[in-house]
Amino acid sequence: MARVQASAERTVDAPADEVYGYLADMHQHPHFLSPAFSDFQVVEGGVGAGTVTTFAVTAGGIGGFFEKTFAPGAMRRLYLDELDRLNTYATQQQSS
Repeated sequence: MARVQASAERTVDAPADEVYGYLADMHQHPHFLSPAFSDFQVVEGGVGAGTVTTFAVTAGGIGGFFEKTFAPGAMRRLYLDELDRLNTYATQQQSS
């Protein structure tokens, strides 16, 4: 499998310390992971450094040249979806 690098950014409408808490605590991730991420499991730890997780990503596509060419865009869309879901989750937590 080719190495793929992708990134995305978005403003989340919640205090930074709360958002960081959701991101640092891997047990919170199922609340906002994109459906393309499946079989998410915390193997070790769970909060902060030293945490180990496993998951599968279903983004479609084929290998080799095409994977290197198109996977970054597909992964960026997945990350943007996850950030939108994080924003929804964080704002819902504020109103609870």
